[in-house]
Amino acid sequence: MIQLYKSRLIILLIAFVLSGCVQFPKKSGYSKLRPLCEKDAGLTIHKTVQAKGYFDPEGWTGFSRQIIFNKFEFVEFCTEKSSKTGPFYASACWRVSKVDRAGGQCAEEIDQRLGRYVDEAYGEFLKNSCFSVEKIERPMSRYSYHSKYTTWSDEKNKALFGKAKLQIKDRKDNRIIAEYTNYSFSARPGLDPFIHCGDVNKNFPSTRDKEFVNSVIFPKL
Repeated sequence: MIQLYKSRLIILLIAFVLSGCVQFPKKSGYSKLRPLCEKDAGLTIHKTVQAKGYFDPEGWTGFSRQIIFNKFEFVEFCTEKSSKTGPFYASACWRVSKVDRAGGQCAEEIDQRLGRYVDEAYGEFLKNSCFSVEKIERPMSRYSYHSKYTTWSDEKNKALFGKAKLQIKDRKDNRIIAEYTNYSFSARPGLDPFIHCGDVNKNFPSTRDKEFVNSVIFPKL
């Protein structure tokens, strides 16, 4: 009985120590991340706009969900790697649009891919609509989404910092109409998860690419 008690006590002590080891980098990260977050993190929307579509140079926000769920008519983006097959067969810019299925303009590869999804919304969309793909010389959208991600390390303890900068621009005058900045930190990349400004203080918003776009650009119906 005494031996069993000692074994359990040792297990509890090990768990306590490991828990402390896990929590320490996280708590330490808060103090390192806080000054960055307080400097310029957050969401600023100067104005919201309506548009039938927008330009996302690198395609981070995705076209299928933005058109099917958020009711945009088109999304423009560019691809860097050329392919001999598929709808985006060259290094170029493209416009993907919602069109009437009866018009015969459906991109077959996209149709087949969406047909595998079990989500009811995709099925409803595919009954009467589909996506057309058009190669364009340059984007025609007035509004564009831009993202920039940078990382740097703390050589002293090998911690990794990250910064995300998202912007919506009016391409008519290159004015920024909304921007979002967030920072991240991991004390031991690959071992510890990244913490973000929202973990340091709940007043800092947390957003993903498509959510940022959808809080600024609204579909023009």
